[in-house]
Amino acid sequence: LNNIRLVKLAGMELDIHAMVSKLRNEELTLVLRFQMAVAALISFITSGPKMAALSTFLTYTLGLGRRLSPAVGFTTLELLNNLEDSFIDLPAAVDALARAATALLKLDEFLDVKEVGTFVCFFLCCDTHQSINQS
Repeated sequence: LNNIRLVKLAGMELDIHAMVSKLRNEELTLVLRFQMAVAALISFITSGPKMAALSTFLTYTLGLGRRLSPAVGFTTLELLNNLEDSFIDLPAAVDALARAATALLKLDEFLDVKEVGTFVCFFLCCDTHQSINQS
């Protein structure tokens, strides 16, 4: 509340509003990019196994010139269906990777901050400082 009073009294509403609007627009741009990436990922996940099966059968029949028998076809479909679990786990893995990258950036930013020196020492060494003054 005191910060809001300070902004009002100093007449900085327009400046603060411009800064917040700029940051919000940047945030919305990033959110839009993220949503587009999620949509592309979902499309890839749902169509990936089908495209893998189609390309496998096309390569087998047209590329190698072999005849597709039921034994080869059903065995191949079963093996490709086993790969579908990996496609299903892909969004969670990408999400975990994004969260880990964000956490590392935040940690890096935190660790790069200059130390305050006396202020930090005062709170960490408070008992020591008092015992030195009392003796």
